[in-house]
Amino acid sequence: MKYRSKDVLSAAFEGDLPRLKLLAQSAAPGGLMDDDEWTEDHEAEVDNFVRHASPSLQALENRGEQEEEEEVSDADEVDQDKETLRNIAHKIIRRTAISKILNQQGKIQLGNSPVALKTYGISVTVKEKLQEDGTLGEGAVFDISWKPCERGPFLGNALHWAVLGRSHSCLAYLVLHNCSLSSGLSDKTQAGVSPIDLAKANKSFQVLHDMEEAVKKRDEELQAEEDAIVDIEVRMTGRIERLKQKRLEREQAERDEEREANAEEEEEEQD
Repeated sequence: MKYRSKDVLSAAFEGDLPRLKLLAQSAAPGGLMDDDEWTEDHEAEVDNFVRHASPSLQALENRGEQEEEEEVSDADEVDQDKETLRNIAHKIIRRTAISKILNQQGKIQLGNSPVALKTYGISVTVKEKLQEDGTLGEGAVFDISWKPCERGPFLGNALHWAVLGRSHSCLAYLVLHNCSLSSGLSDKTQAGVSPIDLAKANKSFQVLHDMEEAVKKRDEELQAEEDAIVDIEVRMTGRIERLKQKRLEREQAERDEEREANAEEEEEEQD
């Protein structure tokens, strides 16, 4: 029976997506099942997100009781929009928590059993590249590659390790949960070596393609969230404007009624 990783970095390297999800999500708000009970601990954070995402919703809820009857027709839609914002907040808070877990840098542990585990860091190999004629040529050209090594000094995040392991199954999950594509390795001298740099150096072209596709999907999802927030704010603004117009019409009608009543009183007095 294969020994399964106990940390997200090792799971990412081995391409064990179910294990990676279990380890990352169980440590995030809501746990593995992502139930709603955890929101009680983050209620203020969710409310703050909703308040800033749609100022008009806050303004609408703060309107006086005088206009509550006029809001009844839109009440269900308002509640639905508010719930949508809360769901987006829930998703962002959870995604951010998972991202922090995935972006922690470290080494991996591999082995067939707990007692046979070995720790690996990231090491770099530099070789002079020979010309077609087998010589070094006039100028030195180097081939650089990266790999796990027991003496490897460098630490990486989950995406670094997934790239080194060519773990195609894990790439999309890591990118969608904002595991950094630009973060460098732990050592200051290698701070500029990102997961993309590792893939290029190791000529992992399919890995590069998979990451590009994952970035497109992530950006589409983020844009969809932003569009939903904008649409809700537009609807809320429209509702407020309609309520203002109704209030003005009501006030005008009250003034007209008052003028008519005064006019009738004056006519009666003249008679």
